[in-house]
Amino acid sequence: MDKKNVVLLGGSNSVIVNGLQRGLREGIEQFNQDYSKKLKFHNFALGATTSLQNLYELKRDRNKIILENAKLIISESNINDSFCYDNSKIYKTVELLFNELSQFKTKILILILPFFNLNSKIVNQIHKKLALKFGFNIIDINSYYENFNLSNFSFLREKDGSHQFDFIYKRLGNNIISNIEKLTICNSNNNSKFNLKICQAKEIDETVVYNRSNSIFNEKCIRLFDSNLFKFPSKYEGFELIGCHCWTTEEDSDIQAPLDWLGRRGIQGNISIYNKNNKISFEFCLDNIFIDINSSFYIDKNTFINIRKKALSYCDLIAFLLFSPRKTIDDCDLNFKVLA
Repeated sequence: MDKKNVVLLGGSNSVIVNGLQRGLREGIEQFNQDYSKKLKFHNFALGATTSLQNLYELKRDRNKIILENAKLIISESNINDSFCYDNSKIYKTVELLFNELSQFKTKILILILPFFNLNSKIVNQIHKKLALKFGFNIIDINSYYENFNLSNFSFLREKDGSHQFDFIYKRLGNNIISNIEKLTICNSNNNSKFNLKICQAKEIDETVVYNRSNSIFNEKCIRLFDSNLFKFPSKYEGFELIGCHCWTTEEDSDIQAPLDWLGRRGIQGNISIYNKNNKISFEFCLDNIFIDINSSFYIDKNTFINIRKKALSYCDLIAFLLFSPRKTIDDCDLNFKVLA
């Protein structure tokens, strides 16, 4: 069966309506007029997320058939990864993502978008180093900006340089599709498979499951109140908790939430997870978000979840991302000073 799907993974640069995704859509429309094979676009991107969210989307059951029939999978996450300075963690997460991408034996394209802020210099090199290791196609726009002295230009649209003008990424999307047949199929000999699981919210409490949707996203969630205590299913004993997906709204509350994205990020609550061996807590906020859990926490037979009231006294949970076992990488082999 001919593979027909074009899948996009990434953050806000892949969500912005008139940028990269528009270029891909227009390119696909033109491709479908010129060729008998028909391509279909699927966007799994979510703003303000790292490589871990890209990995999460690869493991969701609802995406399985789409990904198995992908002609091209595009991934970008170097900009949001650059907000982290734990280089070892970044390396391990990107390696895990790329390992999963390599399992599809299709065309994989890694975009290294221009960013000259925070930890970008090392992060960009990590993405490039690992993309070469797995034999992926690479478009390194960051190096193009460097070679033509465009780093100052990268800050014109936004003061932190995290987003470029829409027309640039729109043209990029057009050009990717017009050259799709020139991209090579990943033939990595990597056979490493990791045990990644997604614990869906309904496994924790199936009493009331909400369907939450807008013009872009459609998810199922449960509402965790601060007055209740919830328990992880015992089948996940031994798994490490690495990510959390939630979509909390201000409905049914007294909160007067601002309309702007950054203001809504400031409306927060706290999730506490504990067992006899350990305890962690992390913040969540309004809207559809994916949270990287940076603290090492392993689930046992009696691991509990509760909400600690701040501005929000409840959390609308979609899923947790779990991993076992953590692959060991010898950090001595990772000379981040050289990458810088």
